[in-house]
Amino acid sequence: MTRVSTPVAVPPGGDRRVPRTRPARDLSELPGRSGIPAGLTNLVGWATRGEDHLRRQRERHGPVYRHMFGVDPIVCVADPVAVARMARNRDGIWSAASAWGFYLSGMDPRIQGWDGILTLDGPPHRDVRRLLSPELVGHGTAAGCRELVRRAVAGWVASGRTSFAADVRRLLADMTALTFLGIRDPRRARELDRAIANLWRASFTPALGPAGVLVRRPLLGAYRTLHDALMARLRDGVDGPDLFSRFRAARGTFDWADDDTLVRTFVSTMLAAFDTTANSAASMAHLLASAPDWQARIRAEVCDDAAPGEDALQTVGMVWRESMRLYPVASHVMRRNVVECEVAGRPIPRDSLVFGLLGSGLRDPSSWPEPDRFDPERFAPDRRQQGARVRGGAMPGFMPFGVGPHACVGGQLAERQVRTVFATLLRSAEIAHPSRPAAVRAPRHVYAPLGRVAGPVRLAVSPA
Repeated sequence: MTRVSTPVAVPPGGDRRVPRTRPARDLSELPGRSGIPAGLTNLVGWATRGEDHLRRQRERHGPVYRHMFGVDPIVCVADPVAVARMARNRDGIWSAASAWGFYLSGMDPRIQGWDGILTLDGPPHRDVRRLLSPELVGHGTAAGCRELVRRAVAGWVASGRTSFAADVRRLLADMTALTFLGIRDPRRARELDRAIANLWRASFTPALGPAGVLVRRPLLGAYRTLHDALMARLRDGVDGPDLFSRFRAARGTFDWADDDTLVRTFVSTMLAAFDTTANSAASMAHLLASAPDWQARIRAEVCDDAAPGEDALQTVGMVWRESMRLYPVASHVMRRNVVECEVAGRPIPRDSLVFGLLGSGLRDPSSWPEPDRFDPERFAPDRRQQGARVRGGAMPGFMPFGVGPHACVGGQLAERQVRTVFATLLRSAEIAHPSRPAAVRAPRHVYAPLGRVAGPVRLAVSPA
């Protein structure tokens, strides 16, 4: 059993690189598979069959099992109660910094670390979270973003069709560029989109072992360009109403927040905030296109003068949550245990690389009646399943943004953006699948690397 020193949370500012210490490799006491061929097959399964692939693994090996993620041995936890307990970390034995540091640190000699909500532990993590929360939650959706949505929707209606996955990604790239950086130039928004997309792809290339270096190097070029541009903006003292300026002004609360730490933290935040929203919106549009009754309910709520504003539309929120239940965006929480422990009755060697699978309970019929049916009523405020509280995040296994201290702080901003897009779209338009083959009715779920419905989500758009 591999043993290493207990990971220590290093305060931001200065060198944040975590040594790429290999995790525990002897997992033979657990059921499952080992070996690089199994790891490469596993990567293909995640990318092409998503949650179906992971459900088959659980059925074969049980709720706690060993596998390979590319070249690295991992422990998979597919029990939602155990995953939530691990993510909350009330016993203090799970490190996010050590796990993500193993994958991310050292990817590029110019990137000292990845200071963000997911990648820090202890007091530094709490400091960053306090710095981010008021900014992300308070900023909301700017008037300029609403105008971007109105123009995009008008174009979809005028053309009568949309490849929604790509179109909504472009729209959200424009919204992210404006909200986070004050960028109004579509060309620069595309550059930002490419930088974020390539950074997501690069973050999982270490699973390929030495070959990952060749794949990763070109992907990180856009990140370096973005990092240098933000550093130049700090040096030039450029300010404005965007989130980066507000973030910069608030960082004085903590004396460790030097310029490089601020930029690294901000880029990590954009990484978490953008792709998750685009993927969940694509899955939601696919499901709504087969549910004209739910489109009508949203339209009625949007057009009701007595209804709350777009940021509080209840029906859109219910549909969004059901979309993320059927097509999860985040695949797992990644941790390393600083002591030997047990999870769901199985021994976990110290310093194992553990994947808590967030989608493991989302189609469990004991928790979700008719789990394959699209039913946003599951998330109605007055609906209870097994006595769980929806607003408290305690629906059985429903953790779309994680849970506990490392839960994504951008979830509220993502929901506001989704509500704005669909409220604007469905106020004046209807969407439908242009054809009804079996592949349209029940497409695959994929993780590439974030989860969504497979395919371009081609839709017909007509005036309501």
